[in-house]
Amino acid sequence: MTGIQYIYYFFALVTVLSALTVLLTKNVIHAVLALLGVFLGVSAMYIFAGADFLAVSQLIVYIGGVLVLMLFGVMLTNKEVGKEYPVSRNNSL
Repeated sequence: MTGIQYIYYFFALVTVLSALTVLLTKNVIHAVLALLGVFLGVSAMYIFAGADFLAVSQLIVYIGGVLVLMLFGVMLTNKEVGKEYPVSRNNSL
């Protein structure tokens, strides 16, 4: 096996392990960060397959847009554990 094949298998392993982490973790922030590993691994495999446009599109669209949006959404809507918020039952206008 050549060095390029080792690098390809490394990125394939990173992609699979990151995908398993997304599936099995209970922490949402860890899942989003593992999703970053999935997107980077898929982009690297596109480069090895010779699909440079797909690799760049993967980086720009998914990592640059979707993942950052998910990360900010999770970080900004994090609810404090154990704290109860009062609910108003007053329906008067």
